[in-house]
Amino acid sequence: MSDRWTDRERELLARWTPLEPPTGFADRVLGVRATSRAWVYAGVAVAGVLAAAAAWLVWLRDEPSRPNVVVAPAVAPVRTGSDLVVAIGESLTVHDADGAVAIRFDDHGLCRPGMRISVDSGPDLRSPRVVADAITLTAGTWWYLVDCATVTKLDVAPMGKITVVRDAATRPLPAQATAPIEVAADGRTVRVAYAAKPPAIAFTSKLPCGRCVLHVLPPDRGQQVIEGIQIEFDGPRAVVAGDRFEEGAYSWWFEHDGARDETSRLLVEPDDTAAQIQIDEPRQAAGWSGSDVRVRGRMLPGWALADLAHGPTAGGTMCEAASACAFDVMVARAPDPLVLRFTHAQRGKHYYIRRSR
Repeated sequence: MSDRWTDRERELLARWTPLEPPTGFADRVLGVRATSRAWVYAGVAVAGVLAAAAAWLVWLRDEPSRPNVVVAPAVAPVRTGSDLVVAIGESLTVHDADGAVAIRFDDHGLCRPGMRISVDSGPDLRSPRVVADAITLTAGTWWYLVDCATVTKLDVAPMGKITVVRDAATRPLPAQATAPIEVAADGRTVRVAYAAKPPAIAFTSKLPCGRCVLHVLPPDRGQQVIEGIQIEFDGPRAVVAGDRFEEGAYSWWFEHDGARDETSRLLVEPDDTAAQIQIDEPRQAAGWSGSDVRVRGRMLPGWALADLAHGPTAGGTMCEAASACAFDVMVARAPDPLVLRFTHAQRGKHYYIRRSR
């Protein structure tokens, strides 16, 4: 093959001239190159973010679930000894002037050795404090769960609630209402709070009737049947005794000759802020250690002074009267602290603590 150009090739080469690039062509080329480079950098950054997100999701999938952390109320150090012994699974309320009570849990030999008690300020026990069998609780509501680390005779892990109230039990008891509580048929909801027993309720109608029929529907108790109230009265006002009511929400109206009032609601609720027990003796820090002590005070209807939490029994004093009852008993060789146990059918067990110093 010859490497010499022919005459025809030389002629064609002489006729060829390079094209002149248009004005601004170089600037456009550089701009396109810069834009392409920016898109490359942006793509790399997005890819990095997506890779980091994918790695985080994989970590979440493989990481075991962790409960939400809540801040529990302060737990004071355990005192020397214990103020109160609580059977595992028991729920109660403790009244103490200082609002700090040393609790020891008793499993009655069902869970030893190796009993663990988880205590927290919420029923889900998300951030519990774990103790062996004793803890000092400050004012507030606490839930606890018993866990047996070894062989157990328990079928279900016992759980309970302990409420500690800063209360010296020296407030006077509220007086029982003597006049009925007035409510009108205006379609509104009226709340009636009672300390011991529901008071009498006076219902008033807007109907100009000489003889009206009062209808009161009881609270919904599911399968428990509660009899409603349907009473015929002369005039637009009807008084119903308090013993016809219990805690709950009632709907009521008057009816006369086919006409009826608006349906109104009545909420009958216990007043949890009212004093229930008043202890006059012994006084706090009276210095009775080891001697006989007189226990005297008053309690609202429905309460019973069951006994002492530890020590000799104080007798089963029960208040069944319509108003507050007095109790007055002698306790031989009274322990320190002195713990009185009161019980109520609706309010449960309440322990009142008196300290000699």
